[in-house]
Amino acid sequence: PNSKWQVALLTNVAFHVYSLVNRPIGRGGGNLPSWLVENRGLDALERDKRTGKLYKDNLCYFRCLARHRGCNLKKLERERKKLATRYFQTFGVEKKFSGVRLNDLYSLDRLFGVHTFVYEVDEGRKVQLIHRPVTKLNKKESEEPLQLNLFGDHFSYIKDMNKYSKCFTCKKCDKSFDRPF
Repeated sequence: PNSKWQVALLTNVAFHVYSLVNRPIGRGGGNLPSWLVENRGLDALERDKRTGKLYKDNLCYFRCLARHRGCNLKKLERERKKLATRYFQTFGVEKKFSGVRLNDLYSLDRLFGVHTFVYEVDEGRKVQLIHRPVTKLNKKESEEPLQLNLFGDHFSYIKDMNKYSKCFTCKKCDKSFDRPF
């Protein structure tokens, strides 16, 4: 402020865009792209199988967890309700629930006794790992993790990783691999 120098011309500007890690995930409404819904390794879980209507309640994480526990699509809402109720009783956040956050997954893993991996796939079926458990998993634990796909602010359940994608990309070095991390 008390310098004799003044900016005369600004030649270069760089904008860095970072994704918000702590945004709520649990989209209530809207359509997923057809290439994602038609992925054979994925349960998109965007519509109620009985009514065909889009879910609008931001509870996609609990639907994915119910599918992981072996619940079929016809009984999905009953099991989802039990899991969500257990979450709300433990953490007390039922009113105006906007979804779980990536940071919440660590406490959800402890609450439900699962190990969650979150991946992101693009239209070319290249996959990036977004979230993984903090602790290193033993062989038994790593065989049955909860694997979720994140698209925008919606979780989908990955039912078969081999059908989900054949190309996995490292976020740090941008190299591609033929198996997940």
